[in-house]
Order: sequence, then C-alpha cells, then structure tokens
Amino acid sequence: MTDSTRKTVIARQCFYIPLDQFDDMGYIPSLITENVSGHVPLTGNGTCAQAWHWGRTREAAMIMCEQENTRLGITPADTARIILSSMADHGDRPGE
Repeated sequence: MTDSTRKTVIARQCFYIPLDQFDDMGYIPSLITENVSGHVPLTGNGTCAQAWHWGRTREAAMIMCEQENTRLGITPADTARIILSSMADHGDRPGE
C-alpha cells in the first residue's frame, strides 16, 4: 500500500451520561472514543475550569446528550456501538 492509497480512519466519539457522574449542579457528561477503553468525564481542565452540567435530572441530561450526539451525526445505534467498543480491552489503559 502506498501513502497515496492509505486511508485515515478517524475514531468516532459520542457523549454519554454515566449513572453515578453527578454533583449538586447536575449530571456530568463523558466523552467516549470508539475502540478506546473507558471514558473521559467532562469535569473541566485547568484551575478555573468547571465541570459541564447537562441537567439536574438524568432524564434532562440524557435528552441533552442525545441532542448533542445527533448534532454530531451520531445515531442512537452508533452511540450504542461506540459505548460497547469502549468496554472492550484494547490494551490502551495506563499500566497495561
């Protein structure tokens, strides 16, 4: 295969609302990358950053999550596949 025929595959990402990921401000979404183990909670990055909050109830957070995934072109079926792929052992966790 030459460089001109090589295709770059970009891993899809989706948002997800874990059941236990909330604080007094509401539910905090996570970003999941296809075929990468685990998830990344959107808790802010930096000393002045704050967590993302997508609703005080799980139902409200799930509605926001589905809207954002749809905006990214990710269907509910795509979301399920991406989430399942993140549960597989890809040998990419620290310490493995």
